[in-house]
Amino acid sequence: MQMDVAISSGGPWHGLSLCQGLEKLDVDYKLYTIFVDAKKQGLKPSHVSNHAYFLADFVLNRTKFLRSVRDSAGWFARKHDLFDRLVSSEIAKDNPKLLHAWAGFGLRTHSKLSKKNPKIPLVIESGTTHLLHQEKLLVEEYAKLGIPYSPQPQFFLSKVAAEYKRASKIVVPSKFVFDSFVSQGIGKEKLALVPYGADHPANVQKKKDDVFRVMFAGGQQPVRKGLCYLLDAFAKAELPDSELIILGRGVSEDMSAFVPKNSQNIRFIDKVSPEKLGNLYSQSSVFCLPSIEEGSARVVYEAMGHGTPVIATPNAGSVVRNGKDGFIVPIRNAKAIAQKLVFLHENESKRRKMGQSARQYATRFTWQRYCNGVASLYKELL
Repeated sequence: MQMDVAISSGGPWHGLSLCQGLEKLDVDYKLYTIFVDAKKQGLKPSHVSNHAYFLADFVLNRTKFLRSVRDSAGWFARKHDLFDRLVSSEIAKDNPKLLHAWAGFGLRTHSKLSKKNPKIPLVIESGTTHLLHQEKLLVEEYAKLGIPYSPQPQFFLSKVAAEYKRASKIVVPSKFVFDSFVSQGIGKEKLALVPYGADHPANVQKKKDDVFRVMFAGGQQPVRKGLCYLLDAFAKAELPDSELIILGRGVSEDMSAFVPKNSQNIRFIDKVSPEKLGNLYSQSSVFCLPSIEEGSARVVYEAMGHGTPVIATPNAGSVVRNGKDGFIVPIRNAKAIAQKLVFLHENESKRRKMGQSARQYATRFTWQRYCNGVASLYKELL
């Protein structure tokens, strides 16, 4: 029996949202991923193939030492390749007409399928900038901060480059990502810009206190997510009656080295439920994501959908309109972030207006809109 689309996503990520949308569109697909309870997510069990190999991630993320070992060993790249091997060994029997794979997960699988059908289309989903562009930015940033950097293994760079070359289409979530591919010689005709979305609340909660709350979500990532510049900016701004919330788990870098001395009112939160996350967005005065490299952070869509204005960099790949839904500031510029924080702190009416604008604009970006765009791409290629 032949199905239309095989989706290979080594982590659920937004592949899960894609499949939930495809169920509504009656697209014949199968998702190859990890740890997805199909019935709980509204998917047919026959549409999901689970692999448990990512259990190692939970072990390797337990301590700073294990995280450093993980990074130096290139685990990120190797787990992608391992998943690709596993899927390639089982996918032939499903006989798909098209393969949609997240970058790094598709070369071996597509090679296996091509032996049976040499013309099978490959769609690559890129949640980041072109990998060489990403490496360039991160190498520069780590060197600037004086922190050792573990580059992606050459085999992985070569593998992803081969996927880009083979792909019939590369799906990208933002103009920042689109431009990174063009700068690396990928033709515009091969790229499909399909923004992400979010599940927006029907109603926005009103802020219940007078604390000027700055929120960051994306893990304790002082380098790639630009958190070090936000910490510096928050200290520089010296905002009365304020607090900074850092949401997300730690990474290899030692956060203590980036927290300015005598800093106050900084709260680190490891993990929250979806309900509490929504409450954090609505009770924040501004959401800030000063990323150095990002595809298009879904937390920005979510914050905007809760009526929270956003300060972001161009490299965050966001849909924020500068001066309307918040502000776009240059990368690596704590002073610019601090100035915008002060402005929003001192101009409550303007801040509220930006939050309302962000909410109104964000509701255009839903997961179903993203799914419709991807499904149209399938139709074009099949």
